[in-house]
Amino acid sequence: MQFHRTVYLDNIAVPWILLAFVLATVKHRQLAAFLGAAAAAGVAVLTKETFLLMVPFVAWVMIRGAAPSTRRYTLTAAGAVLSLIGIGYILFALLKGELTPGADRVSLWDGIAFQLLDRDASGSLTDPDSLVRATTDVWVDLDPVLLVASAVAMLVGLFLRRTRPYAAALLLLVVMIVRPGGYVPVPHMIGMLPLMALLVPVVVWAGVRTVRRSRSEAVRRGAILLPTAALALTGVVLAVPQWTSQLRGQLIPDFNAPFTQAQDWIETNVPTDYRLLVDDVMWVDLVEAGFPRENVVWYYKADTDMEVIAQSPNGWLDHDYVVTTDSMRTFPSSFPRVREAIDNSTVVATFGEGDRAVEIRRVRSGGIAAADASDGAAASQRANLGAQLAVNPNVTFDGVAPTSADSPPGP
Repeated sequence: MQFHRTVYLDNIAVPWILLAFVLATVKHRQLAAFLGAAAAAGVAVLTKETFLLMVPFVAWVMIRGAAPSTRRYTLTAAGAVLSLIGIGYILFALLKGELTPGADRVSLWDGIAFQLLDRDASGSLTDPDSLVRATTDVWVDLDPVLLVASAVAMLVGLFLRRTRPYAAALLLLVVMIVRPGGYVPVPHMIGMLPLMALLVPVVVWAGVRTVRRSRSEAVRRGAILLPTAALALTGVVLAVPQWTSQLRGQLIPDFNAPFTQAQDWIETNVPTDYRLLVDDVMWVDLVEAGFPRENVVWYYKADTDMEVIAQSPNGWLDHDYVVTTDSMRTFPSSFPRVREAIDNSTVVATFGEGDRAVEIRRVRSGGIAAADASDGAAASQRANLGAQLAVNPNVTFDGVAPTSADSPPGP
């Protein structure tokens, strides 16, 4: 629930890849079904590039289930549809001049490479301070029972013909997590959840069917009922308290509150002619609130979009505020303008706590060192003024005048 209530491209791609798997298993009218499966897989990949990893397994299911009499025709047609979708997208990028990397443009190749290969490594699972460890800890905290059951089901599913493609797909996604030097985004789990939900019950049912083939009726009943009851009881003991706590935490708190509060603060305190560096989750709301589109900059574009870069010839100095979220505070080091803006800014308001905190930071045009010196001088001046006020007999606080060794007692 935590992932499906959040707006990720993965959540949009998952129904398409599931539709592709469903259509790939159709036994009748396979030509239409396989064409639909190829189209759905293509849409999933266009929605989120990482779902390219799932396409070979959709093809595996189609190849295995294709009718021998029409296999060559149906598979060729499906491959043609998938190829046309990919070629069409490539041609579209080519016509826009965004196919290959260049100094003055974004590119399709860079997008795919960024999603699959070029992101900063998330570290090792054995390192408690690594990003991948923090990410997997979130998954384990949300539902350890499902993860353990899915791991067992995946290993067993590799040996069952019916579930082998789905278990292999899940295994590949797991390998992407543990591979050395890999990057693991938090929503990576979204693509794994449907495979887990499929494998666990199917593997359990396969085990039940295997036991039921026993010749002895008494053995069959005992072998089915006793382990099933034990597993059910263990699952209830382990899962119900965990799920109850997690569901209560997901249904009651307003996890969007820090973003809403930060936006309200900005609308109240920041002029609309100021330039803001923000996470993409706030971009639409701030534009709809009246900020000009050119003054609300998605942080990713600050270093990658030439049109945005041209609007900021002085780099980070051309921004007035930075609104940081957890994703911005942990993004790769390849965004120097954003990093400099954050490093040369001071927090003026914070909403939320921990990794859900949203910070509003004022960019200091003279640099953080000059800002610290200026703030120190201002603090010293305020302290001096306060000390003078404290001994001024003409100033009263709550009806009592201050006193000092050099001044007579107040009235």
